[in-house]
Amino acid sequence: MKNTVSNYINAAFCLCVCLSMCVCLWGCRGAGETASEVNIRHKHIIRTNTSMIQDDVDALMLLDKPSKLSDKMVR
Repeated sequence: MKNTVSNYINAAFCLCVCLSMCVCLWGCRGAGETASEVNIRHKHIIRTNTSMIQDDVDALMLLDKPSKLSDKMVR
């Protein structure tokens, strides 16, 4: 009796491990986004990141604020 119960528990454990591996390997394919939507999202992310880098460079070079110098030519 004890041997059969342990066999059922081992079989259930192996089944759970196999099912969880299958779920992990299957992933989230077809999660509601087409390839074109993914491309659009990636382009938006790249555009946003590039803009943020440009803002950081402007702040580093003090180009993010108006200059206190006169725009008129002084002789």
